[in-house]
Amino acid sequence: HTGNLLSVKRGEKLINTCHQFLQLNQESLNDLYLKKLKVKRKMTSDRAGIGLLYILRKSNSQMEITSYPVNNSTIFIAFSIACLELRSSEITT
Repeated sequence: HTGNLLSVKRGEKLINTCHQFLQLNQESLNDLYLKKLKVKRKMTSDRAGIGLLYILRKSNSQMEITSYPVNNSTIFIAFSIACLELRSSEITT
């Protein structure tokens, strides 16, 4: 489980992006992941990125997204990954 506090506008954009990613099959996720790796981005980009695609690829798109309003301008977006298979070479301490 993980989550982020975001403005309502950014949170809604993130939720929509996640739902679009979740509709992709494994081959399309892989293609999009590789395409995004080749594109230079600003660190302040407000689009869901490579990390999210990496997790979706490894979890076979088994992710749940829930949003909780904090106040009128902020929401908490919670991510829950059902199954994430990592090889020992991918685990860092």
